[in-house]
Amino acid sequence: MRLVIGYSTAIVFVALALLHFYWAFGGSWGSGVSVPERNGRPVFTPGPVAAIAVGVLLLAAAVVILSRLGLDDGRLPRIVPGVGPWVLVVVFLLRAIGDFRLVGFFKVQGTGTAFAHWDTLLFSPLSLALALGCLAVALRR
Repeated sequence: MRLVIGYSTAIVFVALALLHFYWAFGGSWGSGVSVPERNGRPVFTPGPVAAIAVGVLLLAAAVVILSRLGLDDGRLPRIVPGVGPWVLVVVFLLRAIGDFRLVGFFKVQGTGTAFAHWDTLLFSPLSLALALGCLAVALRR
């Protein structure tokens, strides 16, 4: 079961990376709800470099998970499959919890925005699911 969870988690990371690359190269599908808003304006405006950076980090997350599953044949330093999944658990759990303002399950501002709607419906639950998927992989012997 942990293998299925691990592969599924890696696939989601790759899919999210591809979405960020799509945005970096001019795609617009989904981008209108991907950034928190305050007073009807985006809190920040990510450019192509930021989208590529996030995409690369998401691909790296997939590599970490796959290395923990043993698919790297020991080519990566042992710290990658050893500590990497635990780092991902923390990162995505913190993302799910949020900043207690605009992002995450405990946001209190901007709750009437399109981003807030999708954050509650999809982004935060997906972050929690990814944290749990990484936890399942981290606990794998």
